[in-house]
Amino acid sequence: MARILIIDDDKAILRATRTILTDAGHETAEETNGLLIEDIVAVWRPDLVIVDIMMPYRGGIETITTLRRNGVEVPIIAVSGTHTRSLASAGRLGANATLEKPFDAATLLALVASVLERSSSPGAQAG
Repeated sequence: MARILIIDDDKAILRATRTILTDAGHETAEETNGLLIEDIVAVWRPDLVIVDIMMPYRGGIETITTLRRNGVEVPIIAVSGTHTRSLASAGRLGANATLEKPFDAATLLALVASVLERSSSPGAQAG
């Protein structure tokens, strides 16, 4: 299964997402903002990043932009509950997929599987 980094400042969503993913056999790491994203990605080497759009210090849009600007091609799923317009921006800036909160386990797992499959296909690239 995959190594998935979850970045969300809402601790309840973070726990729920972690539980869904670990119950499905994935390994997870969690952060509450994107401030240390470059270091975390370089050291932990996730197969996928799930990032919330609105967070303190460094939000999802800035996190996505930072990763892509630094040439990091890890697949990214951007999530948001209140800033759904920002999800379209996330897609234009390099997120591979977007997901509106609240989401259920089946929807999350299907999207994760789809993004991971597309990223492992020959010729797949981020953005």
